[in-house]
Parts: sequence; C-alpha cells; structure tokens
Amino acid sequence: GLLRRGRPPLPNPVAGPLLGAAVMAGANGPATALRLTDPTTWDTASWLSDIVPHLVYGLTTAAVYRALG
Repeated sequence: GLLRRGRPPLPNPVAGPLLGAAVMAGANGPATALRLTDPTTWDTASWLSDIVPHLVYGLTTAAVYRALG
C-alpha cells in the first residue's frame, strides 16, 4: 500500500515477527491497561505461550500476504 510505495517489501523473516509483535501489543496492551493481566508477573513459560502463537501468526500472515500479491 501507501507505506510500501517505492520501497522493496520487508522479507518474511522480518515482517512476520514485526507483525506478530504488533498484534501481541494490540492484544496485551488493552488487557494490561484494564488490569486484566500483568505481564510483569509472567514466568518464562507464560511469555513463551504468548509469544510463540503471535510469532506464528505474524509469519503466516506475512507469507500469505506475499503469496496473494
């Protein structure tokens, strides 16, 4: 779209984690602000159980977006 005009697209290994991080922030930010969760209390397993699905989502979405054109 407008942000990519004149620039080559980011490679999937870069775009995927960026997208996953943005989605994770969009999901966890409001939940943290509403005090429904507190990421500062999460242990490593909790962080991994949150990061891994968002990373997979980001990588998959970036790959599909690129494949569709």
